[in-house]
Amino acid sequence: MLEPGTYRNERDAVIVVERVLVGVGAHGSGSGGELVYAARAVDTTGTMPDEGLLVTEHALHDAGYRLLGAR
Repeated sequence: MLEPGTYRNERDAVIVVERVLVGVGAHGSGSGGELVYAARAVDTTGTMPDEGLLVTEHALHDAGYRLLGAR
């Protein structure tokens, strides 16, 4: 289960995970799915608004995101 907070990858891209949603997403055959989280991609340059996302723990970890600090 993902902890709410700020996640960053090696390219300094930032995603803030806000809360778990009720739904589950399918991942792999027969796995039963994963929890889906409400999140937002943060523009660290300050030139664009944050973008809402739906993410899974598996997808964040595969993209190299790691938790910086829990909110």
